[in-house]
Amino acid sequence: MAGMTSRRGRAALLAATAVLAALTLTACGKSGGTTPAATTDPAAGNGRIGDVPSESASPTSGSGNGGGIGGGGTQAPTFPSDAKGYGLEILKAWAGKNNTRLATLVDSNSVNQIATYGFPNSQWTYYTCIPDPTYNRCSYTNGSADVVTMSITNALLGKPKAGSTITYTHNGIPTNTSDYVAQFISAWQMNNDYAQMSALSTPSVVSYFSQTSHFPVGTTVMKPAPCTNNKSKTCVEVQATPLGSAPSIYVIVDLSKTDHAKPNGIIGYQSTP
Repeated sequence: MAGMTSRRGRAALLAATAVLAALTLTACGKSGGTTPAATTDPAAGNGRIGDVPSESASPTSGSGNGGGIGGGGTQAPTFPSDAKGYGLEILKAWAGKNNTRLATLVDSNSVNQIATYGFPNSQWTYYTCIPDPTYNRCSYTNGSADVVTMSITNALLGKPKAGSTITYTHNGIPTNTSDYVAQFISAWQMNNDYAQMSALSTPSVVSYFSQTSHFPVGTTVMKPAPCTNNKSKTCVEVQATPLGSAPSIYVIVDLSKTDHAKPNGIIGYQSTP
């Protein structure tokens, strides 16, 4: 009987051990699953911003100087390390009405200045940055042919408050072709405003006009008509005034844009009458 009791005791002990092991494996299985990777919404990085991202989205471009902080993993603000991207980040904060973020990107004078500009069309596109040893002077245009220029301090790239001296010019886009071309020609003839010209035309057209001499006095913009060397296209003749003081210029237009206040409506030029 003593031997039987001993065997039963050992059997019970082995059964209890097996049950305990099974429970331990089950508990480990429940706590050891794979954590899903966090998702982000990175910006396109193509020199353009359109719809304003949510405030949790990544910066427009550039590398930042911040990292995760605190036990909750809150990310510190980041600041682009290139002038083009820094300017786009400023425009994104402005378009998103994110004054807290804006105040980290520009000096206090610029925060106040931007507040007077309101909230124009937010489809900003990079045009150019002109560098010097201290600043990059960067220009951007939007879907309404408006122009913003700003100074980006080279020594503050990748750091807070690199933006300053921000100016905004509201141009708007005319709703008929002759006025559309007249605005383009005025931007060229008066002050070589290539940024505004780029909002109304294509890069090849801007390049052509940047190498073309201004009219000696003024211009007269004619009504659209079929191009003389290709009747399937529409041209607008720009005459010099006084008439005959310089050869006319002919620009090719896309009427679906120039008659409907859409950007980039001047699509080419005709080099001969």
